[in-house]
Amino acid sequence: MSEQISAFSHVDSAAQTGALVEFLDRTAADHFGEINRRSFDLLHLRDGAAVLDVGCGTGDDVRAMRAEVGARGCATGIDLSRRMVEEALARDCNSTFASRFLVGDVRSLAFADGAFDACRISRVLLHVDDPETALGEAARVVRSGGRIVAVEPDFDTLTLAHPDRATTRAVLDAFCDSFAHGGVGKWLAIWLRRLGMSEIRCEPRIVPIDAGFLRKGFQIEQMAKRACELGAIDEERRAGFLRTLDDLAAREEFFCAATVLLVSATRP
Repeated sequence: MSEQISAFSHVDSAAQTGALVEFLDRTAADHFGEINRRSFDLLHLRDGAAVLDVGCGTGDDVRAMRAEVGARGCATGIDLSRRMVEEALARDCNSTFASRFLVGDVRSLAFADGAFDACRISRVLLHVDDPETALGEAARVVRSGGRIVAVEPDFDTLTLAHPDRATTRAVLDAFCDSFAHGGVGKWLAIWLRRLGMSEIRCEPRIVPIDAGFLRKGFQIEQMAKRACELGAIDEERRAGFLRTLDDLAAREEFFCAATVLLVSATRP
């Protein structure tokens, strides 16, 4: 089983969940460390607060937030994947403060209105069929005056330095379209405004992608094949595109980057 990130929409039916866990660990260390820390800051957490992390994965971010809310606080993580929740619970056994991990669906959260002081949803909405409704559900469980932070990529803006621009765009479009909503990041601030949120702030981040991660994590070879199957490019262009990528990497002339949007707001 590959590490293709679109596989996170169906983790429990994946052949090798361990590869997805490894993917989360690597991106947290190499790509999302600063973004995660900033998202915690934007939640305005304090001692004794109740915070919810939607799409918690292995639970590492929940534990980081639990450290901020202290023993009197409550950090809850939910994930659609039972396997991810099991991994989160296993990792939590030696924590100073226990966290709460539950299987749950962002489209129908099993919490009362205003149950939390803050809610974070990170790299979830790109996998959801109706992301605007899901974001509204996350906002629903935040109390008046509480904070919501959404962190999502906009893969419509994924950029790759390659001399064959037309083929590159066809392949990157195939990658973006492999998600339910690969370009969701650009919509977050708009949807939060529609929900009546206040103090909306959008902070874009450029995340560099190295050649190895483009192949293994983003599965660029499979995406080039997909573009071929869709008729966007032919086999000759596909093969040439991949050969040139190898040459660029060998000459240390490789550049690829993705845009990630951190959007925060306050519930009036």
